[in-house]
Amino acid sequence: MKTIKFLFLLFCLILLNSCVISARDSRFPTQSFVKVHAKMTVEICSENTAAASVCKKNDFYSVGSGAVVGHKGGNTVILTAGHVCHDALEGSLKKIATNVSMEFRVQNTKNEYYPVRVKDISPEFINGNELDLCLLESNGIISMPVLHVAMVGPKVGEKIYNVAAPTGFFYPPTVPLLSGYYSGPLHNQYHDLITIPATGGSSGSPVLNKKGELIGLIFAANVQFQHLTISIRHETVRKYLQRHLYP
Repeated sequence: MKTIKFLFLLFCLILLNSCVISARDSRFPTQSFVKVHAKMTVEICSENTAAASVCKKNDFYSVGSGAVVGHKGGNTVILTAGHVCHDALEGSLKKIATNVSMEFRVQNTKNEYYPVRVKDISPEFINGNELDLCLLESNGIISMPVLHVAMVGPKVGEKIYNVAAPTGFFYPPTVPLLSGYYSGPLHNQYHDLITIPATGGSSGSPVLNKKGELIGLIFAANVQFQHLTISIRHETVRKYLQRHLYP
């Protein structure tokens, strides 16, 4: 009788352990994904004949992708691309703009919206070196799981995955799931070449290995052939998070 009870207990432990392993090895951690909504308000003021200023405001909207990478100081921290957080004013409009402000909110797979603010934007991006990383921070904890960073980067020829909202296409709880291959490093210290299809809205989306761990971040796509995509290198992302999130 004791033997039967022992075998039954052993069977339950094995079953429970297999369930835990299955949950941890989920290939697509979609619950960590967010779609980033950015609103840029541009104010332009000019003087009229009465020597008074006349100001007009215009709003511009854009979207990107991101993922929860930590909970710190009572807030939730989200990783995305630097150009998703940075205003895109160029040329004559930048010269005449009196004031520019940015507002952000994120949308998760439960179709919940949360206002967020910029915690850090990499100065390398602003200076033109294209590290292109940004951390957004919520006001309070968002009940979402954290996407973990892989200990090692991908190998050439390894199959990789992506959770993103290309062109803003995202219908909670369904997130587009994409795949491709790791082709190798590019000529600089920041970027890798991958063959995951990407377009506008994919920026800031996580690149994953087969364990569902973060190994890169989509940065740009080839306009003429959108299956050739540039991602921020795993080591670069890992060091950036160590510096700004886990010092």
